[in-house]
Amino acid sequence: MALFFMIWALFPTSQSFDLLNLKVFKPDVATLHKVGVNYLLCSPLDHTLSLFDAEGNIIKTLDKQGQGPGELDTPTIIAITPDEIIVKSGLRNIHAFDHKLNDLPRKNYPALPYSSVGITYLPSGTFVNKNRFLFFGRHASHMYFDLQLVDDQWQVLPKIPITNKQDGTHVVQHHNHFFVSDVFQDEQAYQIKVYSSLPESEKDTKGLEQILSANIETFPSITYKGIDFPFRSMFRNVAKTSTGYIVEITKNDRNGTVYWDHFDNQGNFKKREEKGDDRLIPVFNSTETFWIKDGETMQPIR
Repeated sequence: MALFFMIWALFPTSQSFDLLNLKVFKPDVATLHKVGVNYLLCSPLDHTLSLFDAEGNIIKTLDKQGQGPGELDTPTIIAITPDEIIVKSGLRNIHAFDHKLNDLPRKNYPALPYSSVGITYLPSGTFVNKNRFLFFGRHASHMYFDLQLVDDQWQVLPKIPITNKQDGTHVVQHHNHFFVSDVFQDEQAYQIKVYSSLPESEKDTKGLEQILSANIETFPSITYKGIDFPFRSMFRNVAKTSTGYIVEITKNDRNGTVYWDHFDNQGNFKKREEKGDDRLIPVFNSTETFWIKDGETMQPIR
């Protein structure tokens, strides 16, 4: 119930909601998606899918862990199509649900091939057309993956390898933009490329609109228990707002200090805020953005 009350606070309103006595999910793991006029919460660590209407009323929730019928194992959203919700559960299984979160057993898709190991590191995808999806990289060696169903078999085509970046890339889709950056940022200033459309190659700039960059020179790399961690910060999330952009990064220290970097609409850096337990939550396939304040209240960012 605590999770449900928290999600009710996600929907556009001028009021903040008290979450102080509630046990909430980890916002850096869970994702939100629009399904028509409704909202879908995908919480992988809770093995849960929850569907809510625009007023925050619960339509349906699936929260039984496992590999059997009606069960989920660390689910992630492959795509929201015009009439389906496509979900990856476990390492290889793909399930289809209608927009009311009812299982479509006759439409369930074949399992992913074992060769697509990289796809287990990807957060969410987007619908292209019938039986074709794009899945975006996080801790992956490629920017995105083209997932196509041909003759009842999946073809997983990696797109745009990130050269010389063994630790991979992170792609966020929000507000009709694609934000691309290294997962681990080890330079004196990070760069997040903002595209209006997915590029054809790393050198393709035709869809490049902005480069968001801010200094992290004062963020040290650390050694912990004899192991070197040579990066300065981690790229966590990013959102487009009415006034510009917000980038969420984590400093490479033992506390994992979280910062929000604010940019204007022209991509100019404005300020940096230490955010403590606050977390940024862009709605993946929408223009909406929310944030959790101190783990106590949740409210929309206009």
